[in-house]
Amino acid sequence: MAPQERSQVPADGLVVRPRIYLDIDGSICPLPPPTRSEWWSPPTDDWSSWVDPRAFNETPFPVALLDDLVSLDWAEVVWATTWPLDMIEDAFERAGYPSLKFRHLCPSGRFDKFEAIRDDVEADPVPFVWIEDHRFSAERTWESPAPQRRIRPNKYVGVSSRSWRMALNWLRAESGQSRLPG
Repeated sequence: MAPQERSQVPADGLVVRPRIYLDIDGSICPLPPPTRSEWWSPPTDDWSSWVDPRAFNETPFPVALLDDLVSLDWAEVVWATTWPLDMIEDAFERAGYPSLKFRHLCPSGRFDKFEAIRDDVEADPVPFVWIEDHRFSAERTWESPAPQRRIRPNKYVGVSSRSWRMALNWLRAESGQSRLPG
């Protein structure tokens, strides 16, 4: 899936609201390695602090990423995960992030999310980033009608803070908004 290079800033200068599709396990949250000990904890060399994993069914979330999501009013965040929506919202509420209520793309909990994302993008083609640790076979032949970036993190590490920042900066640029600091 080669990213398209055309700009999404309309001739009238209006700003386009881009989209971020987020998977949870293995994408924004690292999975424990199969050989983990009872006392496994997420890697701390990239994200310095993590939300208490007990709030998320033993899944650690990077605090800085969640803080970014709280203030991300210039982009649409879409949960593209097999987690049920009520479980996501309950977990964020318990962890002190009650405002993280986003559209859920895959409420049926299906594993292969590509078809749902493709349909969503084709219905409303805006620049988007998709963060997902799995690769789906139909992705290889799809030509997106909108500029896009695909981030496929190592499932035992999750998305890096550098990749996350680059994704947000790319989305801002594609949608005609200014670059993020840092």
